[in-house]
Amino acid sequence: GVRINDEDYGEIEAYYKCVPEDRSKSDLIIVVDIPRHYDRSAEVFLDVELADALGHELQHSCETPEVMNVQIPVGEEKWVSPDTVWAHYGSEVETKGYVTGFFLRSLRHKKRGQEVDPYDIMEDYVVNAIYQKGIAKGLDPESLQPVIKELFKKWGVYMERLIDSANK
Repeated sequence: GVRINDEDYGEIEAYYKCVPEDRSKSDLIIVVDIPRHYDRSAEVFLDVELADALGHELQHSCETPEVMNVQIPVGEEKWVSPDTVWAHYGSEVETKGYVTGFFLRSLRHKKRGQEVDPYDIMEDYVVNAIYQKGIAKGLDPESLQPVIKELFKKWGVYMERLIDSANK
């Protein structure tokens, strides 16, 4: 779906609605929210976000039914407390989805002749997106900091595995 807004921002939302027992009944849902009057920078931003969202959701589509059957807080539920932030972002399925997205973004940069460290992308996302959004949702910054540290550590371990695998 495409939504047009007058707020001067762009956003991509992607969801993999999984039916683990019968993947033929699963759906990939993408919602592109674009400003009514956008410039070239919004187009570039949306292109990057769409590629990341697709990489993330396609990673989910490759997961086993056991991994996809785990219930995690989603939507606004994930912002209730630092524990729910961890339960969502620290879950196996989200760890694999996000880190795969960062790794693929780094590879896309490399194909364009730009060296971008996937750890830098990951750090920027964890610190600037999750931490700042948690604060904006009313979570205490000090109680969120240990979650962010652990999240970065867990995602870093998975990133190492991806890099090692790609280098073989």
